[in-house]
Amino acid sequence: MLVAFIGLGVQRSAAPSTAAIQLAVLSSGFGLLHGDPGARRFVELDSNGAPRRDLSVALDADARLVGTYRGAALGWKDGTKVRLAALDDHGRLREPSTWGKSVQRLCDGAATGDDRFAVGWIERDGKVWLVHGPTTHAAAAEPLYTAAVEPLRADWCGIASAERNIALMWKGKHTYLNFCGPRDCSGLVARVKIDAREAVVGFGCLRDRCLVGTRDDRGVSRVHLVSQLGEVAWSRTLATAAGGPLTIVGAGDRGFMVAAVDGDGASVLRFDDKGASTPVWQRRGVSSPSLAWSHGRLAIAYAEADQVRSEVVALPR
Repeated sequence: MLVAFIGLGVQRSAAPSTAAIQLAVLSSGFGLLHGDPGARRFVELDSNGAPRRDLSVALDADARLVGTYRGAALGWKDGTKVRLAALDDHGRLREPSTWGKSVQRLCDGAATGDDRFAVGWIERDGKVWLVHGPTTHAAAAEPLYTAAVEPLRADWCGIASAERNIALMWKGKHTYLNFCGPRDCSGLVARVKIDAREAVVGFGCLRDRCLVGTRDDRGVSRVHLVSQLGEVAWSRTLATAAGGPLTIVGAGDRGFMVAAVDGDGASVLRFDDKGASTPVWQRRGVSSPSLAWSHGRLAIAYAEADQVRSEVVALPR
């Protein structure tokens, strides 16, 4: 059997907001954030999916959950700045660090993985910035860094974990891709060679390539394997509900997990480098899941009726 379900956590929420469900990789498990700004809950899960603690988080702002060497942390836009702060044992935010000069918007998503985390944003001048650092205590002596790429003008940006790297994608006149290492970003900025009529709706990455999800004006969803040069190696059409979200994460160093909704519920597919797909999870009557990958285990969180549920699935190679 390909998958083994090794954990289940259930968290109640009066009216779950599916867009607000976030998962992050922590140094010894996963973190789950759900609920609306000002009334969120944070749940820490061990590597098997068992809840360790459930905390109320009062932050009233657009926020991104990441795992850092100081534990779970939130990055959020505060006026023209980005703040980054770890959560204490009571759900309060510790003294934040401050980043940016004239922040216009946060990038979609966050980079969260076994090695590194990152939160990105766009400045008024159109540059895309990120603050990034190590996830584990083993690298705690390493400081936080910022890095920037300099497009002519970015109107949208997204960020994702890419093993030990961080992947940035942004859109101005065209869509571009760049990879950032522990100290700086690559000088190679690639134009993504996907049909401009297809809107990017999600992406997940490995060290030097990404699986990019798109949707055209007819509602057809596709995934495309894109190299660090922006070339498309292959594309696959997905059977999804029109307008439904896609969630994509890199899984190990060989493949990707893709969560999508259809007419009845949600499913997760595993894609390998050659474009072959295998179903690994399915639920009827639930929202599109949030995903996180760590050490051969996939965390899945989703809304079902009046609850937010989480599971951890073992996925051997």
